[in-house]
Parts: sequence; C-alpha cells; structure tokens
Amino acid sequence: MNQMTPVTEPVSQARPPAPGELTQRAARRSELGYVHKRLVEAIDGIEDFSDEFRAFERARLSKSYLADLHSIDPNHIRACFAGETMTGFLISGPECGNLWYYWGYVFPEVRTPKMAMVYLRLFLEHWDNSRFHKVSLYTTRTNRPTLALMKRFRFEHKCDLNNHVMGQDFMLFERPLNKVVPGYDHGTSVGRATRLRNRMLCALGLI
Repeated sequence: MNQMTPVTEPVSQARPPAPGELTQRAARRSELGYVHKRLVEAIDGIEDFSDEFRAFERARLSKSYLADLHSIDPNHIRACFAGETMTGFLISGPECGNLWYYWGYVFPEVRTPKMAMVYLRLFLEHWDNSRFHKVSLYTTRTNRPTLALMKRFRFEHKCDLNNHVMGQDFMLFERPLNKVVPGYDHGTSVGRATRLRNRMLCALGLI
C-alpha cells in the first residue's frame, strides 16, 4: 500500500487546527476523487465480502454517486483530519428522514486507537438537531471495531439480516437523532442536469 498524504487546502475553521488535533468537516469538491480512491481500498479490504459483493459495492458507490451526495449536501462526505492531514472520511446518505451511514474509514497508515471514536462523535454531533429522525447502518458480525463503537454510542441492534444482499449477512443498528427542521428529503436523487454534470466532471477527471 502506498503511504500517501493528500495535498489539501487549509481547513476552513475560525482558527487553524493544532498539530494532531482531530477535526472533521464537509469534504471539498476537489477532495472527492481521493476519498473515492480510499473508499475502494476500504471495500476491497473487507475479508467477509465476497468478490461479487465487492464489485457491487464499488459500482454502487461510484465517484459520480459521491458527487451526487455532495451536491445534495457536502456534509454527506465528511472529511476527517489530524491537524491539516486528511486521515479518513465518513459517508452518509438521506432517505426520507432517515440518515444512512454508509461507510467510515480511517486510513491505516495514520490510524490511532481513538480516531474512530472521535470522528463518529463529531459525525453524530453534526447531524443531531437537524433533518433526520435516526441514523442507521449495516455491519458484519465480525467487524469488532464497529460493534464496539455501536455499543459505546448506544446504537440499538435492531435485527440480523441473513443472506440479505448477494448472500451476505449483516446486522442492522440504529440510533435516534433529534429532527427539528420541518419537511423531508426525497432520498439520494438529484436533478437530471446535476447528475449529468457530475458524470461529465468525473469522466473528465475534474472530480
């Protein structure tokens, strides 16, 4: 694996982050290509996934799909930092009042034990008192770090989903959020013009 740190713009905050300080913000458009590259790395690294499911997940979470999520709300791609170095990301998507937490990944070459806990806390703090009734996610029975985080942050294990997608087994967890903004989103669909523009920018390597 190449040990690399992306070149990013300064973190947009009231003050610069202290060296090593763990922070999180909405990803910038210019960072989506790098996030997608590391997302593919994360998908391919899950031993429990079959080759068929890995291919499905890579196709589902394409670079243009990340661009669509970003067009809906840049905060659906949350970039994580230690100081000014990007160290991971969290990806989510809206579904009519439910927030799906799709993927979280801390880069192995910079990972420390507390990072995942801090980044999930920041993610939940951002989305609480906002537009969603709850946050939901799937994980596998053998994903011990995620299971530990679910317990720590009081996610409720709703059910086991055996042979759920392409024969893969999952566990469904949920945690309530405080919805205060009136109205509901309409899922991850974007307008035709936005979708075509995002696909064109991805094809041209501009995202």
